[in-house]
Amino acid sequence: MGQDVFDNNTVSVIMPAYQSGAYIKEAIESVVSQTYGDWELLIYNDGSTDDTGAIAGSYAEMDPRIKVLGGGVNKGIVHARNASIEQACGRYIAFLDSDDAWKPQKLAVQLEFMGINDCPFCYSSYEYMYENSEKSGKKVMPRKKASYVSLLANNYIGMLTVVIDRKKVPGVSFELIHHEDLVLWLRLLKQGVGMMGTGESLAFYRIRRGSLSGNKIRAGKWRWNIFYRVEKLGLVRSAGYFVLYAFNSIRKRPIL
Repeated sequence: MGQDVFDNNTVSVIMPAYQSGAYIKEAIESVVSQTYGDWELLIYNDGSTDDTGAIAGSYAEMDPRIKVLGGGVNKGIVHARNASIEQACGRYIAFLDSDDAWKPQKLAVQLEFMGINDCPFCYSSYEYMYENSEKSGKKVMPRKKASYVSLLANNYIGMLTVVIDRKKVPGVSFELIHHEDLVLWLRLLKQGVGMMGTGESLAFYRIRRGSLSGNKIRAGKWRWNIFYRVEKLGLVRSAGYFVLYAFNSIRKRPIL
């Protein structure tokens, strides 16, 4: 895809969806309700067998800005995101999983912030909500400016809050690895990409029993793999960052 396609102010919203029939309406509605209207929503139905595809298709019929991709065999969230990015036509890329939601001013606030600060990568604070959409009252308040070292200790950048300017950050894609978001953030930081947070809470992250991110032991193994094998920090540094990761993970997440 040529870079000239990014000569616009469109935000391409990437939404992978698998067995999300219970939540996807809320996610889609939170995009449709944005005060900033120049967006496209790419919903990748990753082989769902429930009514995820039907719900997504009904919205696509009503709004030409919404496109449904995939629909065949389940290939996983990394493939869903990368395949959607390849089809995206917007200068900006934003991410929203099909069980999360945005506040109406989310895109408008961040795009204004990015323009004022000449920022290629923007994130924000976000809040937790439960499976029934009840708000937990707990927020994740990230640093105003991300650094490689601070992000190793605590991945405070929620993917659902990220907006990336593809004119300034070309070649955005995820590796086939668990915690692929953190791996991408670290790679971009090592490449010199500046990352800034607005501080304002602009999104809701849904915590669910049995979700991938909810399994602490499994998530811990994945994080250790990033420290030791991907970033090659060595045994001592990896152990130190793992302790910080474990502490921050327990501290920031509400109890179900």
